[in-house]
Amino acid sequence: MHDMAALTEMIHRAGAVPVDLNGVGADYVVGCTYKYLNGGPGSPGFVWVPKRHQNAFSQPLSGW
Repeated sequence: MHDMAALTEMIHRAGAVPVDLNGVGADYVVGCTYKYLNGGPGSPGFVWVPKRHQNAFSQPLSGW
């Protein structure tokens, strides 16, 4: 058994890696959950599109 309260506090202190996609001017970001979330085959992918591109962006895939 682990001390979940202590572990959670330690994680909160360490924080997450900040990712400021708008701040760095990223145009698009794509990824999936296959590897890092152990989603396995068929796990969802994602695309991030900043507001400045959303009116011109077209997503041809509608899902399963």
